[in-house]
Order: sequence, then structure tokens, then C-alpha cells
Amino acid sequence: MKDTLISLSTAYYPAKSSHRFSYSGEDRVGQFINGYSSFFDNFKPTEDTDVYIMDGTIDSVDSIDLRIREIIPKHVKYELHLKNDYGAKNNGAGVIETWRLHEDLLKKYKWIIHFEPRTVLRGFDFFNHFYSNKKSLFALDNTGQQFYTGLFSISSELLLDFADLDLDQMVQQSIGLEKALHDYMQNKPKEIVDSVGIVWFDKSTEKSYYF
Repeated sequence: MKDTLISLSTAYYPAKSSHRFSYSGEDRVGQFINGYSSFFDNFKPTEDTDVYIMDGTIDSVDSIDLRIREIIPKHVKYELHLKNDYGAKNNGAGVIETWRLHEDLLKKYKWIIHFEPRTVLRGFDFFNHFYSNKKSLFALDNTGQQFYTGLFSISSELLLDFADLDLDQMVQQSIGLEKALHDYMQNKPKEIVDSVGIVWFDKSTEKSYYF
């Protein structure tokens, strides 16, 4: 029985916004190629897991660059929709908007792994740790006061309960997903790991960040 969904969360064509720096064109394609390759080079299909690509900025697989599609195995499923109202104002609110849209799908699984493939996996330790004893796993970001949300696992029950928060307030108060999820999970069962084995290159600062 499949009890785990891995959500490869993307935004192929993010709305231009003053609140963020966004890669575009060849740079963005390159990010996805590197991120997907780092995942699929390590992930082996298992009987208890489905892998989905979820995106709120396209509604057709044909919108994905062919070089990216060639990396994605045939067993991967797609949930695509053109609805990113909140994502244009607040990245985290956009992610939550996607979870809400796919609530019926997420409810079918006990565990959700959220991975953003614009980052690159340095190893597969996080996934191995999860599959050795499934639970909610998080790492703190560089501030030590909130989560890094490019890769984490959580029960679908907790995820959907968390997704019920006020997105308008999140936008108005500029609350990030990292802080909101950290505060929500404060007294919930979880394990904090030292690292999720991710590296992300920030072109705006020309620096690599490790989580």
C-alpha cells in the first residue's frame, strides 16, 4: 500500500514580483536540470511511494522544457494548474495554495515529502533516514529560528491542518513559510535533523548556501 507522496514542488514560470529575485530563461532551466538529476539519480521507485510534480504556473507538460522532461522518469505523475494568485505576492503562500488545491490527493497518503528541485541534493541521507522510520523531519535554516523548507517530511494530517491558516494575513504581514511552519510545529511530533543535504546557489548574492 502506498502511504508516501513525494511532491516535487516547482514554479516554472513565476510571476515577476518586487518581493523576490527569480531565475529565468536558461538559468532557471539549468537549475531544474541539476535539481531533478540529483533526485532521480538516487531515488529508486518503491512500492509505498508515489512521486508527483506539482506546479501552479503551468497547465500542460508541454510547457516544460524538453531537456527537463527527458530527465523525468515515466513513473512520475503530474498535478499542474494555472492558479498562483498568492504565489505572486508571497512564495510560501503560493506553496500552501497548491497544497489546498490538491487536498483530496494529499489525503490519500499518510506521509508527504516536500522537495524543491531548484536546489541540488548533496546526498540521499535525508530520504534514507525518513524511510528507516517514517516521521516528520525538519532542519533549521541559517537563522536557527525557523525551518528550511526546500526539503522536509510531514504527515499529511498535519500538513493539511497547517494549510488552513489565513493566507491573506500571511501576505499582509510578510510571513514566510519557514517561520509559519516552524511556529505551527512547535508542539507537534517531529525530529530536527542537522542537515537535509541540500545546496542552493543564490545568483543574487553569488553565494552557495548549505542546509
